[in-house]
Amino acid sequence: MKKHIIITALAAITMTAFTACSSSDDSNATPEYQAQLNRPAQADQAVQFQLTEPLASATPAASETPVLTAIDITESGRVILELRYPQSQKPLYVMESVTISGDTYTISGSQARGTIQRTASSARLSTRAGSDELLINITVTAIDEVTLTYSTADGESVATVVTTPVSTDEALDNLARTWSILGAIIDVKSADIKAYEEFTSRGGIMYLKDILDEALAQGINLTEKEQRDFDKQIRSVTITKSGLLTIDYADGTEDAAGWRWTNDAHTQFTITLKGEDMGNKFIVSNSNIAIAYNGNRCNLKLQTSFTDNSGKHWDVTLTLKLQSAE
Repeated sequence: MKKHIIITALAAITMTAFTACSSSDDSNATPEYQAQLNRPAQADQAVQFQLTEPLASATPAASETPVLTAIDITESGRVILELRYPQSQKPLYVMESVTISGDTYTISGSQARGTIQRTASSARLSTRAGSDELLINITVTAIDEVTLTYSTADGESVATVVTTPVSTDEALDNLARTWSILGAIIDVKSADIKAYEEFTSRGGIMYLKDILDEALAQGINLTEKEQRDFDKQIRSVTITKSGLLTIDYADGTEDAAGWRWTNDAHTQFTITLKGEDMGNKFIVSNSNIAIAYNGNRCNLKLQTSFTDNSGKHWDVTLTLKLQSAE
């Protein structure tokens, strides 16, 4: 990675991709490009179900078995299952494709399959509040190829709190979808180094180890554990209107975070990771994330500062280069 003065670095990023926000990095900055995005296939059918009582697996494993706690049907035709280990409360997320026919959701894939049936609700609303009963019959290959079955017994339903996102916000409509990953840019700064490098995904997969190798080459000193966090390959990023963001890895695992806007212009947001072992040194809770569009492409620019294992301070910007999967 060549060292560059900051003006050169910013110019190169602009030419090779597009800036993730204006050069001033002002919180009210206007993106330089406009979004031209198709409406997600299931934008009007997105819904989140929070189970009022966790549903235990009907086939418990030898060790602690996770319970089913929430179900998200996303704008782009995915289902995200939230599982939690009862004692540690450690979360586990599983994402698969889903098809919808009326009030029936059919899940199909290697990680999960089965059906979710929505029953009559006493108050099915089109805004924020509501409740529904669900009939659930799904199997989940959650971890180490252990297959768990989550099923409501003898036709009995499980109660849920329902969030049906309704939006008149163009920024939210643009953001909430599944994004394929095209590549990444890393920009690192310390007292004596200002450098950047750009990466292209391979076969639709972004290898985080490529980013790690460049960071190490620039002198960022990370522990073995911190380095292992980069042994993943990003396949896509999914964002929902109900406030969930997932980083979808090639091996079928997920990192998940809650997200919220941080400026009135809705050009920036922040995330809170759902699990302590999620993310990496450059993808952390409370990261400031700027958004910019160019047609059906989107850059998410994550900024973080930290002191590395040798006591040296770094400012790092990781830009994820995305394209709408719609």
